[in-house]
Amino acid sequence: VANRDSNEIAVIDTATLKVQKSVPVGKHPFGLALSQSGQLLVSVNVQDDTVSILDTKNFNQRVLKVGYHPYCVAISANEQFLYVTNTQDDSVSVLDVTTQQSIATIEVGSTPEGISIHPANGYAYVANWGSNNVSVIDMKTNRVIQTIK
Repeated sequence: VANRDSNEIAVIDTATLKVQKSVPVGKHPFGLALSQSGQLLVSVNVQDDTVSILDTKNFNQRVLKVGYHPYCVAISANEQFLYVTNTQDDSVSVLDVTTQQSIATIEVGSTPEGISIHPANGYAYVANWGSNNVSVIDMKTNRVIQTIK
């Protein structure tokens, strides 16, 4: 669970429903994503324009810079790439988890918030709150291929 006011992630044991650990992350964590393998947990830290990539075995973390006012994140099926919505610069940051580098910044609609990846077709779908549409990103080219009203 992202605890934005304490700048921590609470790890909850689902059997006992008790907090097992609190992990400090960046400022004002909001969007969280867990990889398919369960080995990576990503926290989007809104107020310091970063993401924290945590190893769920030991909670060691790497912090990477993204665009202005990030909000949500999606992890590619192969766990190599992160797609992060940046609400105040109308973009999506694409990060390579292995190299810890930004590989693309994709312009999308106004105030992008939610993002989801369809693993079978290789597209990322970005809900743009400000422009009332969805940007469809081809993850092979990291380009918007369609905008759905």
